[in-house]
Amino acid sequence: MVQEDITVAPTATSESSVIDENNVQPITIIQSKPIENIITDQTNIINLENTNNTLEVPAQSVHARWSSRDRDLSPALQVQQKALSPEGADRDDLDVISVYGKDNIWGLSKSNELYHLVKTPNGLEWQYFPTEGMKFKDISCTKRNILFAIGADDGLLYRLAKSKMELVVPSDTTKFVSVSAMSKRRIYAVAENGTVMSLKIRRVGKGPNRWDLIGGRMKKVASGSRHRIRRSELWGIGPDDRAYRFDGSVWCPFNIELKDISVAKDNSVYGVRKEDGRLVKWDRGEQFLLQEKPATNNDQQFAKLTRVSAYREGKHVYAIEEDTSNILRMVF
Repeated sequence: MVQEDITVAPTATSESSVIDENNVQPITIIQSKPIENIITDQTNIINLENTNNTLEVPAQSVHARWSSRDRDLSPALQVQQKALSPEGADRDDLDVISVYGKDNIWGLSKSNELYHLVKTPNGLEWQYFPTEGMKFKDISCTKRNILFAIGADDGLLYRLAKSKMELVVPSDTTKFVSVSAMSKRRIYAVAENGTVMSLKIRRVGKGPNRWDLIGGRMKKVASGSRHRIRRSELWGIGPDDRAYRFDGSVWCPFNIELKDISVAKDNSVYGVRKEDGRLVKWDRGEQFLLQEKPATNNDQQFAKLTRVSAYREGKHVYAIEEDTSNILRMVF
């Protein structure tokens, strides 16, 4: 079992941060670096004055591994595609991935071109998706191959409709850097100034589409699916690279720095740890746990990731491997 310490700042609104003196494990109070340079001009950013003292909690059991065809990794992999290599073009590595089920996988290359992973007689292959010359810097897909994208040049929100990209709100000029589709009608996005916003796409004849302010300052936003019983998860990565969870009124910080974050449709939360590119998963409390099993031999390597996209917990969790553009799929 991999044992590493991952610290998480207790939130002011979480009941789980109360310690039960009759059932407590040994912990150590440590001094963490104060949070600096956080823009808090929005009222729904949690007050971080008293978060210098954090609890150091050991990482617990590890759930997952990868499996690989060509080398021994932990997590090892099933490599879906080595790199994007369109005909007549130089190698163009994958940079962004978005997944909704095993047959609905989209990607952006480092040159901001759109690709779709499709089944062919020769197996799974990345196919370039023509967009009339348009390029994109972020994408998010949902069911039935519905895809939302942020224009690389204009920063506007687009939607794939009948094989063509169209503006979602033609009259809007807000420029965005990140998008996450909770459903085909509920979209979250981060504006260029870091403000988090929400869009409800109305049915035809039900009024105009308009953006609502969520507030806060984030670099990236990630949302789960809507549920009747439990509330949906909304997470982000802040300007300090920390993970933040939105509790409906404030953004609550976790003391872990991430490269990327993804919320699955069952509200499981996965991230790529900034310091080493390893996969972590929120334990639905105050911790992110490493999703790896211990090495079984001296040659075993740990997969170093740049991006992650999750559809369901333990199923259809995909990642991009650093330097190779390999698409990795989690295997249990």
